Amino acid sequence: MTQQQYDCGLGLAPFRVVITLVVQPAPGCTQGHRVGDTWIVDGPQLPEDLCVSAWDVLRSTVVAQMQGGPAPFPGDDDDGASYLSCPDFRRRLQFRVRRLDNDAVAAPVGKPKGKRWTRPHAVKITCIEAPQKPCPLGYRVGQEWLVDREVTPAGMCLWAWDCFAWGLHPLSTGAVYPGRPSEMRDTFRRNCPSPGHELVFELKRQYPAQRS
Repeated sequence: MTQQQYDCGLGLAPFRVVITLVVQPAPGCTQGHRVGDTWIVDGPQLPEDLCVSAWDVLRSTVVAQMQGGPAPFPGDDDDGASYLSCPDFRRRLQFRVRRLDNDAVAAPVGKPKGKRWTRPHAVKITCIEAPQKPCPLGYRVGQEWLVDREVTPAGMCLWAWDCFAWGLHPLSTGAVYPGRPSEMRDTFRRNCPSPGHELVFELKRQYPAQRS
């Protein structure tokens, strides 16, 4: 994917970034992540199968390094990387976020192993409206993603995700937004932040019978 192909008005990403799990105290990760697992971010799409709670912590640092910015939270070895901890106070995994040179060889994508913690409800994300100006990632009305585990969905635009991820957690845990009419208690809508590409996404809570 070239820079021209994924420039959606939010800025180009001239650098790739690698996320690596480097510290894993007991009792281990609920998503099965292990030391050495890596994820490459080389465009506007989410890294696949990364814990969504960890991504919430990592995303601003990843985007800053993609744009060539300095590394916040540097390590003791001054290797140009950032080090950030998982927000789960019981586990406190540590991730390294490092910008890759353009000629670097892509590391393998980490795949969680073992038993994963899941939320009570899956959430279906659907593109329900699209402007005439096409989405740089080719998203169309009716395109869907299912979040049925505590990891990021494949192929989801990271900019769009940042707009509605905070609504994902209440829907997946069974919470109801105060003051909302009953017919809207299971849905949440937000649009893409890219000017001219304001696709509208609907998040809908799925009940057990809908998860298969």
